[in-house]
Amino acid sequence: MPPEPLDRLRRAPLELLGRIVESSNATFLVSVGDLGDDELEPVDGDEGPLADLGAQVRVGAPSDEGWQPVDEGDDEGEWDEGEWDEGEGDEGEGDDDQEPGGDVEAPSGSEADRDDDDSPGPDGAGSGRSTLPEGLKAVYKPMQGERPLWDFPEGLFRREVAAYELSRSLGWEVIPATVVRDDVLGVGSLQRFVEADFSRHYFVLRDAGRYDDQLRRMCLFDLLANNTDRKGGHVLVDAEDHLWGIDNGLCFSTEARLRTVIWDFADDPVPDDLMDGVASLLECGLPDAVTDLLFDDEVDQILRRAKAIRSARRFPHDPTGRAIPWPLI
Repeated sequence: MPPEPLDRLRRAPLELLGRIVESSNATFLVSVGDLGDDELEPVDGDEGPLADLGAQVRVGAPSDEGWQPVDEGDDEGEWDEGEWDEGEGDEGEGDDDQEPGGDVEAPSGSEADRDDDDSPGPDGAGSGRSTLPEGLKAVYKPMQGERPLWDFPEGLFRREVAAYELSRSLGWEVIPATVVRDDVLGVGSLQRFVEADFSRHYFVLRDAGRYDDQLRRMCLFDLLANNTDRKGGHVLVDAEDHLWGIDNGLCFSTEARLRTVIWDFADDPVPDDLMDGVASLLECGLPDAVTDLLFDDEVDQILRRAKAIRSARRFPHDPTGRAIPWPLI
């Protein structure tokens, strides 16, 4: 796999292509120049408010038509912290005959037999791919475009970068290269845009049957990062068949609030190579590139979760059946 273009993301000139309309926060697609290029003039002006950026782009996000709410009207279940206590080898007292999310089915038209389908995608391009400019592109999430949340402090962009740095420290290559960038719309995160077929979300990839090793790795990463928002559309596959997890701003909460669609490995043993990564994390500690972006108690909780994984050596299950995000894609 080629090295991630970190220097270009940090220092090369950016050109705004437009606002990504599928995102809830103000999120922008940008073109990344080459190092040494003259600074590019941003599209749509650089002094107006975010709402004045008229250009809009779509990146082929799949439609959620056909999905039905799960336990609609119920409060979202909290992850049982007792199941993460170090020294607990079992995963709780839930029903072993039913995996959480087992009644979540892929929407019609998204079965595994569509894995190699060349039918037009939701943006009109073949195979669901976006018709976007050539060259390196990135997703720019400025802090000033974030919606305030009651359960996370402002500065979600720092968590996007911390997720990449955690993945990097583990050697897992789960998160695309992400850096802090202070540019035309202010400080925020800049993440390499993954060229992907956006119709092939998690449920399609799961049903394909050949991505299990990579999905286990992403599942374990989300456990360590306490990801509260791993939707199906946040799992992308590139042209080299490598899986990437995007939209990681809602990670690293100190509360047990795991929300993910990846429950298919519940109670399976964690593979030895992934356990080696967890052991290395506990032995060497978290790098400054992670700890400098998070609060001290959030750092402590990452290590606590790593110890729980080391003790259990199995993927947990959700006894509530509600530890999933909505919408599913």
